[in-house]
Amino acid sequence: MRAIFLLLPFFLFADSTHAQLFFKGALKVNREKMYRNLVQQTINKNLGYPITDSTEENWQDAFNAMEVLRYRSLWIDGRVQVAAEQMLTQSVPFQRATLELLYASYPDIFYQPVKLLLMQTGHPKIFAMCASYILQSKKADDDANFLSVKAQQMLATYPDNAILQQLIFSIAQRKEPTKTPSLSSLLKRDYLRGHTLIFSFQRKNRNYPGIVMVRDPNGNFIMDSAGQYFSVPQLARSINNLPGYISNGNTP
Repeated sequence: MRAIFLLLPFFLFADSTHAQLFFKGALKVNREKMYRNLVQQTINKNLGYPITDSTEENWQDAFNAMEVLRYRSLWIDGRVQVAAEQMLTQSVPFQRATLELLYASYPDIFYQPVKLLLMQTGHPKIFAMCASYILQSKKADDDANFLSVKAQQMLATYPDNAILQQLIFSIAQRKEPTKTPSLSSLLKRDYLRGHTLIFSFQRKNRNYPGIVMVRDPNGNFIMDSAGQYFSVPQLARSINNLPGYISNGNTP
């Protein structure tokens, strides 16, 4: 996929009393200009092409911009439907880009073409992405056993494939969730004593931010100047919200 490079200039203005860091792209007029350019040139223009081997990258660029902007329209929805129905015959990179967009912005809408791709693909990552899409659909419970069997069959062809292993584990968790181990041993003061540790605490639902805390070599979580535990908000969610075991997905 061709990368979209955005030049983000910073300007430093100084006078006799202070210096100010200035980001030109943050100005409202420039934000609106960039938004219009992405919609018109990267999304609408690229999706106006028919899908061929030579235009796949144009469509992938458009999908990437749509995810970033969370952009949709009636015409765009129609073009996405074309991509969903045609992705079976396209390249793996195109399938991956399409599935990322469908998972992020069109959940449950394209169940049939995604399941058709799942039934015919021989690519473990594409299979896992299709399965993840189905598992967030209304038919997830009906298809869970089927997906587990298919994943295990593919794992026999690709032994030790981490993505397939994690997919099988996540499906099993839907029926019999594994008891979450206690964090008490990790939070003990003598755990890796003598080392500075960074802890990242995250919720299962990555729509909510987590926090990062730092523990000093003596086993104490560091405090700020006000005597409160020091922490920094951390968002571990990707744009597409795919599971962490799939590339470009959430932070594990």
